[in-house]
Amino acid sequence: MEDRTTKAGYAMERLDGSVTQAGHVFDDPLEVVIDGVDLEQRVFASLNATLKDLMPLRTLLIGITYAVLAIVNLVVVPSESRMEGVLLALAVSLVFLGLTVGYRLIPIANASANALSFVEIVILQADGLAFLLLTNDMMNSFGVYVLIISAGIFLTNVRWICVSVTMLCGSWLLLRSLTTLEFQGEELLMMLSSIISCAFFYYMRRRSAVRLCENQIRQDIYQERLEKALRDIETLSGLLPICAGCKSIRDEQDSWSPIEDYVSSHSAIEFTHSFCPDCMVKFYPDYVDTTTS
Repeated sequence: MEDRTTKAGYAMERLDGSVTQAGHVFDDPLEVVIDGVDLEQRVFASLNATLKDLMPLRTLLIGITYAVLAIVNLVVVPSESRMEGVLLALAVSLVFLGLTVGYRLIPIANASANALSFVEIVILQADGLAFLLLTNDMMNSFGVYVLIISAGIFLTNVRWICVSVTMLCGSWLLLRSLTTLEFQGEELLMMLSSIISCAFFYYMRRRSAVRLCENQIRQDIYQERLEKALRDIETLSGLLPICAGCKSIRDEQDSWSPIEDYVSSHSAIEFTHSFCPDCMVKFYPDYVDTTTS
């Protein structure tokens, strides 16, 4: 089978896609054993980095949205609760715009990213419940479903997601039990759908992060292997201390080994042994046809 050899013959790529390294054949040249602890740390760091990067933009968009909502409340909310609705939306807008400034000025620690996001969810839930009390309109309670789904989209820790979903569902159910609004079965169905969607989005985000980190780990290990191979190749390209008598070679640890072992351990070369005609006559003269020779 035809082979294509990389630099100095360290790794030989065969036409069937396998790779030979120092006499061993691997079906996948990037096949490595991934440390579960290292993978988990990388996944958490990747999710946290994404969360921190999005926090200033997210709070800015929420602040702008509530500023627009204040103008909408000024038009559509009934006169008896109009001013309260406008002030409530403006207050939330100012809070989130202030958070945007704070996030940009003060570095966000990894340990506090989820906690700060939870605080944002609490503020939005408090605003939604307060607006529900002002208007007595069940349509205003739909925001809780959006917040439940958002917990799975933005939070990176399962514990914080569970705390957020429990807080959102508990506060919503408590308020609904204290109001005179008629409770409908569709609301529980929508809440259950929101919780399932929250779990689905978190699973998809984590799955994508795991795949990304696994590929990164493979690339790092393969790069380390390649650098080691190049270092070994450079060793073969230099001067080799060889014994003038037995022809053994001294390696980097000052130990002596046969030339076949040394070359095989530093390259993809494998040795096969036979006798040249002169040595055949010297060591096994009985098996040599001297007349023919």
